[in-house]
Amino acid sequence: MILSNQTLHLLFEEQVVRTPDNIAVESEDGSRLTYLELNTSAHKLALVLKENKVEADDVVGLIADRTIDMVIGILGILKAGAAYLPIDPNLPTERISRLTRDCNISMLVADEKYLQLSKQLDSGFHKTSIEVEDREASNLEEAGAEERHLACVLAGSVQVPAVMLEHRQVRNLVFGIQEQVFDRYTYSNCLRVGLLSSYSRSDALAIIFCTLLLGHTLCLVPAETATDGDLVLDFFIRHKIGVSGGSAAQFHRLADAVERSRRVPDLKHFMVFLTSEDTPINLQLTDTFLNRFKRRRPRLTALSEIKEIGLPAAFYDIVGNEPAGLVGEALLNQQLWVLNENKEPVANGETGTLYLGGECLPRGFLNQVEETGRVYYSGPVESALFNTGYRALFQKNGLVRRIS
Repeated sequence: MILSNQTLHLLFEEQVVRTPDNIAVESEDGSRLTYLELNTSAHKLALVLKENKVEADDVVGLIADRTIDMVIGILGILKAGAAYLPIDPNLPTERISRLTRDCNISMLVADEKYLQLSKQLDSGFHKTSIEVEDREASNLEEAGAEERHLACVLAGSVQVPAVMLEHRQVRNLVFGIQEQVFDRYTYSNCLRVGLLSSYSRSDALAIIFCTLLLGHTLCLVPAETATDGDLVLDFFIRHKIGVSGGSAAQFHRLADAVERSRRVPDLKHFMVFLTSEDTPINLQLTDTFLNRFKRRRPRLTALSEIKEIGLPAAFYDIVGNEPAGLVGEALLNQQLWVLNENKEPVANGETGTLYLGGECLPRGFLNQVEETGRVYYSGPVESALFNTGYRALFQKNGLVRRIS
């Protein structure tokens, strides 16, 4: 694996050069774009944003349905050098208005049908449609963004502060998931990857960039389909989905549908993204799900995140006998520390406080200095550590397990 210090959009552009004619993204209605076509459309949007003086570290709001335009919007904002703030169009107008105000967005990009909604927001920012196909794809000046500039601001919950994620953190997550998931299928040049979650969630961010930076095809599961296990199963079979991922609840719905159906998808791998507040994985249902596959069982990998951090920090393969509270082992360039009250590492089997370190740590929490202060710069390593507040221990097998 070659690690890079490049930004997400430059890594995508490198993939465009390698596979210009491969399908990058497709939707349920049969619409699709190749890597070259997707790059061209995102390039045109970036030109509009640059004309409106968007710069590196600016935050640009994005309101879009789960369509190809959503993907164009994400890449176009990044190509302009800014960070995108994904806004669920189903949120109440008051919540959207608060998000745009609290995150101090410099511009808003929206599906054409949501531009009318955007006019109701209290703002002084410019607005533009994602659809800019009528303009020429002229040269785009250097965006000026570097790996330590913002790439995304995740603000999915009123209770949790908005998390500022830089290019390097998202990029490292892609390489970490590549190592644990996608590299197992190097025999397949182009996997079909199903996107189940809203783009305002961290699991969607991981799946979108893993797919597009590694040259696979992103298949957009409609929002109304994603909440129904039977419809998801049908989508996976019809679209030949090989890899997907989602929350524990989404996995349980799919597993339940597979248990009741005579059909099974050609699924190679499913990633279960777990936060500390999620319902635990149902091991009995998991075992039944796996036993329905007679020829080749799909692999199941749990990706564990502390909700406030915004990105997974650890993983473990799900085999059906995992203890409650399992966090796993650290992903690539991530760190898991169990420390005592003196900030010293404890021995295996002893209980301490779980700290996170490495490339999973966000820049901080937007406009939340006190919350960001939970990251400190002392202890057993000379890098930032995040105090999760959870009690945990290292098991004999080296995996971390939460106690409380």
